Amino acid sequence: MDEIVGEVREAEWRDYVESATRNLTFTPEWTRFLEGTFAFRRHHLFALDRTGAVTGFLPLFRVASRLTGDRLSAVPFSAQCGPLGGDEARTALLSAACRLKDDIGAGTLEIRDEISAEGFRTFNWYSTYLLDLTPGPEFLRTQRFNKSIQRGIAQAEKQEVEVTRSGKPEDIATFYHMNLLHKRDLGVLCHPRRFFENLFSLIPGCPTLYLARYRGEPLAGCIMLRFRDHLVYGYGASSHSSRNIAATKLILWESIRDACSFGVRSFDLGRVSYDNTGLIQFKKGWGAREEKLHYSYYPAPAGTLSHRRDTLPFRTASAAVRIMPVPLFTRLSDHYFGIFG
Repeated sequence: MDEIVGEVREAEWRDYVESATRNLTFTPEWTRFLEGTFAFRRHHLFALDRTGAVTGFLPLFRVASRLTGDRLSAVPFSAQCGPLGGDEARTALLSAACRLKDDIGAGTLEIRDEISAEGFRTFNWYSTYLLDLTPGPEFLRTQRFNKSIQRGIAQAEKQEVEVTRSGKPEDIATFYHMNLLHKRDLGVLCHPRRFFENLFSLIPGCPTLYLARYRGEPLAGCIMLRFRDHLVYGYGASSHSSRNIAATKLILWESIRDACSFGVRSFDLGRVSYDNTGLIQFKKGWGAREEKLHYSYYPAPAGTLSHRRDTLPFRTASAAVRIMPVPLFTRLSDHYFGIFG
């Protein structure tokens, strides 16, 4: 490894990422998505060898807010993102990132990976759950899914719940409205509408929106993100009327069948915090294995981190969100959602 630079040709960037990872958040498309949706400023770092070939990469964005602090992050709206490359490249990238944090005056450097370097402090608040798709859908349904998942899929099929695949603006709008009400019920801010619109327009071929309807009524929706041979459960929402119909289970089943037909080998069922025991059991029910997620900070912030949900300020704000009028909740989400990414 010879040097650390801030820019390389996009073709070189893309070629390196496709050879080094199955994580969509390292791609040029994800960078354009974050820049176009939240106006985050990139501060990417690339490691080059003596021939000028890319040997490592660390994507970084500045996220500054009085509410959540001023951080240089790898990477907002990702569950996992750390430096790519061999030991030498990773070490050089982290050292350069620490210097960059000081140079631009950011309060802390956030790496969404386990970092053991001096000065970093690592936290573990979440896990994700990974399902190996190589055995095929029918084997998974009969041998890996637990009885509750199997019954839910069968129930939705019997009730003739219809699952469609889409990226049409009108279906994105349906999902956005469903997600808006769903997030308010949970007491958290909602993705702005432009988040989902840009996801489909700026990263074409990656997202698929699955909508489940019963007698024409939307019950649940999920947006799946596919990059190379890896599928990620990106975003999901459901309506109140879906409580007695296993619409989300049917969506996941249909997305697994689709993924297997495309040659996808693994399915990330998504991040979950440890206090959400019901969701943990749901993800385990698909036969997925747990993988702990680590977030590392240099230096560790003195105040509350934006990811913590077990604090009094978060619980108080969450209670206020649940009773907030929808128009006010929408404006608040549109304005502030990006700083929590």
